[in-house]
Amino acid sequence: MTIEDLNTKMEFKDRNYLNDELKEMFFKLDLIQSYGSGIRRAKNELSRIGSPALVFEPDNDTDDYTAVTAYINGEFAEVQREEAKLKGASAQETAQETAQEIAQEIARERYEELSDEEKIIVHIRNDPQMTRNELAVKLNISPDAVKRRMDKLKKAGKIEHQGSTKAGKWVVLK
Repeated sequence: MTIEDLNTKMEFKDRNYLNDELKEMFFKLDLIQSYGSGIRRAKNELSRIGSPALVFEPDNDTDDYTAVTAYINGEFAEVQREEAKLKGASAQETAQETAQEIAQEIARERYEELSDEEKIIVHIRNDPQMTRNELAVKLNISPDAVKRRMDKLKKAGKIEHQGSTKAGKWVVLK
């Protein structure tokens, strides 16, 4: 993937991750919802609100870093400044709050698109000691339905339970 690709393409299907451990760490820390969808979603959201496109730099392939700048449109920036004045908060604080709200909304939308099995994996990554009953409440399905889905995930080699029944924890394998 080149800087030019980052600046011009929307999707990157043929990616090679240089550091799988780092990629997994970000996923386990719940800093990403899925692999490979962030740039597309960011570009789409910026376009939707009328902001300029993301700018990836440097414009050569010899430097060993990548930086991205996300600009907001002038009208949006002015609204943020006005709201900040009314609240007594700085424009930067207001912009950060808005960015967090947008990120949370995108995460909620992405979560709703997941299958029940994918949702189970998300929840046990966040809380490896979560019970079937707790998962049933989170997913709004029966504990028996959770058991069937977890059995399917275990059979597929995606999760396993380590330790005793009551004191053990779930581990995501893939």
